[in-house]
Amino acid sequence: MKKVFTLIVCMTFAAIGFAQDSTGVLTPPVCADTWFGLIYKVPSMFESEQFEDIKYSLTSDTIIGDHTYRKLMQNDTICVGGLRQTENGMKVYYYDMVAPSNYPFSHMDCLLFDFTANVGDTIDAYFREEDIHSDVIHGEDFVAWVVLDKDTIDGRTHIKVGKYDTYGQGPYYETTWIQGIGTCNVIWPDEYGLPGKGWINVLYTLCALHGDEELYSYNLPEFFRIENNCTEWHFTGLDDIQADDSNIRKFLRDGQLFIETSLGTFNATGQQIE
Repeated sequence: MKKVFTLIVCMTFAAIGFAQDSTGVLTPPVCADTWFGLIYKVPSMFESEQFEDIKYSLTSDTIIGDHTYRKLMQNDTICVGGLRQTENGMKVYYYDMVAPSNYPFSHMDCLLFDFTANVGDTIDAYFREEDIHSDVIHGEDFVAWVVLDKDTIDGRTHIKVGKYDTYGQGPYYETTWIQGIGTCNVIWPDEYGLPGKGWINVLYTLCALHGDEELYSYNLPEFFRIENNCTEWHFTGLDDIQADDSNIRKFLRDGQLFIETSLGTFNATGQQIE
């Protein structure tokens, strides 16, 4: 199965960092303005896995308090937050517009990325630890991000950061900030940081684009059996189903995709259900 997305060209935010061209002039790297992603709903007992397409795009400016942000739209319909950066482009800030107001990292200007940081630095940046119920998972409070590694790949700074608990144990969570691109979870720091979707859903980035130019593509977990061809993808688990195409019927039931063939009915991951 393949799902083909229609790309909507959106305005970009200013570059996050700079690179030198052949004349030695500092020029900004091309930055993403559109992200295609995949939401994986963690199955509970007697449920099948569910996958949902999702897209984020940067659009018009909005003023919140003392700052101007670029609106971050989800599926062209919901504004989930705003992005802004410092004048030198090395720090990016996020304003969350959808998290509950009693969360400490919501409805306030929060540092998202800091590309001036070096290995060993501690950075108090956006994490939304309440969203992942860290007290249930580990029973520990988390301190700021610690920079574990820093590298330049294809002209973009990659900073690997990790979260440790208050006793210095860990890292329990790691992610990589990529200059002008984001993270493997769109722009958020870890797989649980999906605003407005609940903690049982995990967000993965398929690819980041500027206009119709693909800037970066991510690998998905192998157990999904999904081939990512940004902006097209399909379930490789269905490749093993041998049946006459004329007898194949695809349909949705309760938000899940099913494929009915002469051999039976299969869910999106190739598991036979009927």
